[in-house]
Amino acid sequence: MTGRAKRIYFLLKNKSKENETERAMILKTAEEILTLKQWLVFRMKINGERNKEIAKKCGVSEATISEHWVTGLEKVSESCKYMLPVLRFSAEKSEGGRFLYEEWNAL
Repeated sequence: MTGRAKRIYFLLKNKSKENETERAMILKTAEEILTLKQWLVFRMKINGERNKEIAKKCGVSEATISEHWVTGLEKVSESCKYMLPVLRFSAEKSEGGRFLYEEWNAL
């Protein structure tokens, strides 16, 4: 998983007022470009469900769920790279686990 994909996943998992616009952009992009199965796995994963739980609900293997998740997240990451700010880890604030918007993605 690329660094950008990890940042997008972090942004989706950590709901806050500051990132509402970015979350909405990511979710809309995901809805438009992912297959239905990828979209369903994407939504379940960002809602905190584990691969094992999703696989059991869908009646497929964990490997299938993992493949849909990684492929979907990479597709969304690639599509969002020009419109989302980069989230960089701040060493000074690492104890609180805070991330800050510091710069726009380099083209």
